[in-house]
Amino acid sequence: MKKLIVLIVLINVSCIGNKVTISANKASYNIWHGGQPGVSGTNFVFDIYNKSNLVLELDSVLINGKKYKNISLIKEKDLLVVKVHKVETSDYKRPKIDDKPIKKVKQEVYNNATIFLRDDNNKKYKIEFKKFHKVKTEFYR
Repeated sequence: MKKLIVLIVLINVSCIGNKVTISANKASYNIWHGGQPGVSGTNFVFDIYNKSNLVLELDSVLINGKKYKNISLIKEKDLLVVKVHKVETSDYKRPKIDDKPIKKVKQEVYNNATIFLRDDNNKKYKIEFKKFHKVKTEFYR
């Protein structure tokens, strides 16, 4: 019986020592419009605190339920910065003087993102962002 109690205590102590501290910090985005007609996009930046000793790699990113491929991961001391670059094109043509005004397209609202990370042992970690901060809208000519 004493051996069983000692074993349970050892397991609990070892689990406490392996606590993983990875947390979501900030999510922001900015919308840009390119120099050519019909080219625009959105840049997303996600800050994730990694206060563990784990070496993490980026697995995938979902924003509003859509999976994105054009992603990069920048590793700093205790911070992981995930960048997503979304480009959109359309058949937009510059209006002529006689044309009717073009209706403005309603911008997408970003309110949900999930980032999946994995460590050296292929264990997956899920980080969720529920609130975005819009930085600015940029226009290039």
